[in-house]
Amino acid sequence: MWYQNYPEASDGFTGIMTIPRELKILNGKLVQIPVTEISSIKGKQVSAINGNYTLRNKAGEVNVLADGCQDVELYIVSDNVKVTISYDAANGKVTLDRGGTDGIRRTDWRPSGQLKWRVFVDASSIELFCGEGEVTFSSRFFPNGTVVISQGGAAKLKVREIVRAMPEPSQN
Repeated sequence: MWYQNYPEASDGFTGIMTIPRELKILNGKLVQIPVTEISSIKGKQVSAINGNYTLRNKAGEVNVLADGCQDVELYIVSDNVKVTISYDAANGKVTLDRGGTDGIRRTDWRPSGQLKWRVFVDASSIELFCGEGEVTFSSRFFPNGTVVISQGGAAKLKVREIVRAMPEPSQN
C-alpha cells in the first residue's frame, strides 16, 4: 500500500488504522468487537430511516437489523464511489463490494437468528462487524461530496453521525 496513490498521501500517511477492537473467544471461535469506549463518541442519533440518509460530515455508525433468513443490502454512496454490503441468505455469504479490480471482500457467514451488522464509515474507510464479531471487514473508502446511506430489503437501520475530531484527508 505504501506505493499506492491514495488521497491521504499528501497528509503524510498511507494505510488504514482500524477501530480499536476487543478480542474474545465466543463458542470456541475468536471474535472481534469494537472497544466499548467507541459508544461514547458523540453525534446525532437517528432512530430509524426509510429510504436515504445523508451523513453531512462523512462519518457515522450504521446499525442494521434484519431477519437472518432474508437477503439484505446496504448502500454507502458518494459522488465518486459506491459501496454495497450484502447478505445472500440462500448461500450464507456476506460481501463488501467497493468496486474496482480488487474491491470485493466475501466470506461465508450465517447469523444466529437476527442479522446484525455494525458499520463504521469515515472519510477514508468502512468497517463492518457481523453478528457478535465473528466476521469483520475493513476497507478503503474515499468519498467526494456527501455520503448517502440507503438500504435494500426489509432491514431496519439506525444511524449515528459522528462528530469529526480530525480533518478529513485531502482529495487528489
